Amino acid sequence: MPPSDRFVNLALDVSLSGGADDLSRRVLAALRMAPSSGPLTLYLPVSMTLQQNLTIPSRCEVMMGPGVVITLAPSVLMRIEGAVDLGLEPRFAVGDGAAVRLLGALECIRPEWWMTGGADAALDEAAHTAVARADAGRPLVAIRLVGPYLLRRTWDLGALAQGRAMRFELEGRHPRGDASLRPTFLHHPASEGGFPLLRTRGGVSVRAVHVAFDTTVERAGVDERDVAVEHNGEVDGVTYLRCSFFGTTARIARSAPDGERTTELPTVLFDGCWFQAGTRDRSADAMLRVDPTWPVRLHVNVCSFAGSARAMVEMSVGVLDLSGAVFDNVGPDPRQLVDLDLSSGSSVPVDHAGRFLTVNEVHVRTRGQRHLHAERDLSDAAAVVSMTGVVHDPIPADTTGVRLPVIRWRGPLGAPLLLQGCHFASPLDLPGPGTDRIIAASVVDGQWFEVAPAGR
Repeated sequence: MPPSDRFVNLALDVSLSGGADDLSRRVLAALRMAPSSGPLTLYLPVSMTLQQNLTIPSRCEVMMGPGVVITLAPSVLMRIEGAVDLGLEPRFAVGDGAAVRLLGALECIRPEWWMTGGADAALDEAAHTAVARADAGRPLVAIRLVGPYLLRRTWDLGALAQGRAMRFELEGRHPRGDASLRPTFLHHPASEGGFPLLRTRGGVSVRAVHVAFDTTVERAGVDERDVAVEHNGEVDGVTYLRCSFFGTTARIARSAPDGERTTELPTVLFDGCWFQAGTRDRSADAMLRVDPTWPVRLHVNVCSFAGSARAMVEMSVGVLDLSGAVFDNVGPDPRQLVDLDLSSGSSVPVDHAGRFLTVNEVHVRTRGQRHLHAERDLSDAAAVVSMTGVVHDPIPADTTGVRLPVIRWRGPLGAPLLLQGCHFASPLDLPGPGTDRIIAASVVDGQWFEVAPAGR
């Protein structure tokens, strides 16, 4: 091979003598024939098998022809340390215990490269590749999702990280809130029982952009309390940008922190997201739920909540920053629906900073009959709710003819409800003298209106 020739067709330019025709033998022969230094392109025009471990050095770029698949025998490891040009089609068929590790320069990781084994296995291999790159100190690249991926089990990024503290970047291409298109993740119609589509735990976080989750596929043994995404552990850094959730819940369940007490709360962000669940005939459970375990700081920015749900946001511990949200909670019985359920119960533990809830609402619009419901335990250490520019523009009254209070506030002793520049088209149900606790519809402009109950 002359020094100027830096392109090798592994099917034509490499001659082998004796022994089985295996991809590893062809690659090793090409490396022996090529100059000892400088870049080299290895082109694979036909499908081949790999029977033994193979490492392709970083100076080599690997290119594959249309429809070409490399089949790895069980327990075989293939490491590609240089650039790859794989397109958007299945490229690897891996046997039991086999693996492909792409450690060179990558624009992204695509599950489609492993799709010969189905969606569940393909997503696992994509995550394993991200973990391997992190272990090797390679730059973080996103897992780019096309979908739809029909899952038979949870894509558990926490388990796939195998105890590592790391972040996964997920990039989809689903337009926010477009229910006419097939979402990124769905349950497989043949899957049984309820399970989350995506889960993180431990020190694993995720940042997802334009990803859509749908739990409305009919299947056997579905638990109505099933969730689309579930985040357990420290949860800090979990971020969803312009993502969509159709059918059920996003659930946050922070675990007790290790070591010393911390003053900074882990942050979870939903920005520009769309939540849609339930119908006018059947209400869903909570759309976005923070378990009453250990506190987090939940940011919900410019999100839309539509459909029918017992609670669109349910949270009783931590800090909720709610800005620019729109709620449209319509169902068969408005008395059973509420936008924000801030009630606490005896199951809430005393956390490292004391049990507390702080809610900051800014420029929120709601069309439901009931916007906020809070039955706070008297033992709560602190509970403060402030609303600025909240506009209540409800749908027509429910068929029962009952006029429902837009806010029902039962805070602990001394807990204030602060209102500024708000408009409510229905009464407020607040603690007051005697048994009459209904305050007429109120518009408060330019000043704070504070309710700090002295008792129940």
